[in-house]
Amino acid sequence: MLLLILSSAFAVPTRKTVLPRRMFVFHMPTWQIIFVLIPDIRKLAGAEVSTMDFVLSQDSGNAALLIWMTANAMWAGAEHPEMDMEMEM
Repeated sequence: MLLLILSSAFAVPTRKTVLPRRMFVFHMPTWQIIFVLIPDIRKLAGAEVSTMDFVLSQDSGNAALLIWMTANAMWAGAEHPEMDMEMEM
């Protein structure tokens, strides 16, 4: 699974997919790193450990996947608006 995620992340900036390079910002490893680092940054800033820190670090994979799938759906909808019209009929 890790190999698939990393190869997919590598494919976006190297233009091996139909997605534009800017979509790498929404890719799963990017958001997983952000969500995992938030509790560490809060600890360094002197904040107390909270339940939200635990949730962010443990749920980083699910949240990152949700962001990635939403971004892909929005990009596909903007890229191919004629498909929406066919589905409504």
